[in-house]
Order: sequence, then C-alpha cells, then structure tokens
Amino acid sequence: MGCSKRSVARRSGLPPVIYGCVLSVLSACGMPATQPPGRALETYTIDVSHFDGAGAMRFNNESLAFRPDLGTLTQVIPNEADNFRKIYNRLPCQPPGRSTNDELADDGFQYFGADALATTRPVRLEAISLELPDDGAIPLAEICFAYRTSDAKWHGRFEPNATTHDDAAKLSRATLQVQADNVDVVGIVVYTGFLSSLSFVARYQ
Repeated sequence: MGCSKRSVARRSGLPPVIYGCVLSVLSACGMPATQPPGRALETYTIDVSHFDGAGAMRFNNESLAFRPDLGTLTQVIPNEADNFRKIYNRLPCQPPGRSTNDELADDGFQYFGADALATTRPVRLEAISLELPDDGAIPLAEICFAYRTSDAKWHGRFEPNATTHDDAAKLSRATLQVQADNVDVVGIVVYTGFLSSLSFVARYQ
C-alpha cells in the first residue's frame, strides 16, 4: 500500500475519529504516528539547585506548592513564581489527630492560597521523586505530600515516607507514590531542610 506526506496532510484537519484512522494508515506505511506532548507518561524534572541565587531551595517550617505543568521535560526555577512557591504552613508528616488527612491538607494549602497555582489542564500523577541535600543540616528523614484535584478538593497523604541517605553525595532521596487522577496542584511537606530537585511522572488527563 502506498501513501504520501501530501495525502496525509490533506487529512490532518479531519474529526478525531477519522484522524485516528489516519494514524493507523501512517503506521501501516511505516511512518511514525507520534502522540502530542503530554499524552504519554513522561518524567518531568524541576531544578531548584540555584534558588534565589544562593543554592538549594531552603525550607523553614514550610511546604512547597507547585503546578504540574507538562510544557517542557526540564525546568530550571530560580525563584518563586505563580506556578511554584513556598508556603509557611508548619504541617507535620504524621496522621492528624482531630481531623482527616483531607481536612488538614485543605487547612494547610488551600487556606494559604495554593489554589491560585492550579493548572487549567489536570494530569494523571503517578509519582514524585525528590533530592534533598544536607547542606550542613541534619539529613531529612521523612517527607509527605498532598494534592488538589480539579473539583477543588485537597487530598492529604501525611503518613511519613522515609528517605534514603546517600552518604557520598551528602543528600537524601525519596519517592512518593501518588497514583491520582485530575491533579491540578501538588503540595510537598518538607518542613525544615533543603531541596535541590524534584521529578514527577505524569500525563495529561
């Protein structure tokens, strides 16, 4: 079966169902049918190792709130912005005593303005990985997180996740299993310590 780029181009503006057929034809002709960015699960990395011109991002009784943007695979963020900022909320990594995890997440993030970071295109968020340098401080032993979904509800996961310390690199690492749909804001409870980079695995919903 033969086909040309010109004949394929003529079909590019057709409705989605027909366009799907075109992708099948491309595959049959040996031409790659690539997916649009963000459709497949990818790892996205945020580098904050030179934050505020000083070094790794520092936290003091604070958490991190960020928007899960899938525009580029790697971002270097030099300071706080409308999609990435610290929140002074003094949240602990422990199950709440008198409220639910979700109520604590709402109090700790929504109350402090994290809703303003919400993306207009929610994602399926699989996992988050963190690198937390010592920088002369006591190595961070545990970490936890929360996230907001597109229905404007916060969900807390405050059970401590243990970190693994790399003595040679002088940093701690942690991977948080999220596995949630329709996520539009993410909150990481660092409390006190440093963060040099984070990666998350996601795709558009």
